Amino acid sequence: MAKKSEAMAMLEDLALDANRKQYPNMPDVYRPRFKYSDKTANGLTKCIVDFLRFQGHQAERIAGKIEVKIGADRQSAAQAAYQNEIEKAGGIYYIARTFTDFLQWYELTTMQLNLGETPLSVGWRKREADAV
Repeated sequence: MAKKSEAMAMLEDLALDANRKQYPNMPDVYRPRFKYSDKTANGLTKCIVDFLRFQGHQAERIAGKIEVKIGADRQSAAQAAYQNEIEKAGGIYYIARTFTDFLQWYELTTMQLNLGETPLSVGWRKREADAV
C-alpha cells in the first residue's frame, strides 16, 4: 500500500479535530477515522472542500473557482473562457490535480494575500511535536 502523503495525514488530523470540537464529550475510541483520497475528481473535491471548511471558509460541493482535474483531464474551451473571465475581474482561479499541490498553492496564496497564519505555517504538524 502506498504511504499516505503528509498533506493527507494533516487533513485527516483536521477532520478529527473538527469532530472533537463538534462532539467534545465523545471518547476518542468511538470517533470515526477519517480517510481522504485525491485519486478521483470527487475525492480531491472532498479534500479541498473539507479543508476550506476546517479553515473557516465557505465551501460547497461544487468547487467554484477551484477546478478539479485528475489524470489526463484537461480544461474545455468553455472552462478556459470562464477562468479568463474570473481572472480579468481580479478573481483567483486554480486548477487542482492533487491535494498536496492544492495545499501548497493555498499556503502561498494566503501568504501573498496576507491573511495571517495558515495550518502549514503554524503547528499543524502536531504529530511531529507529540513524537518528540
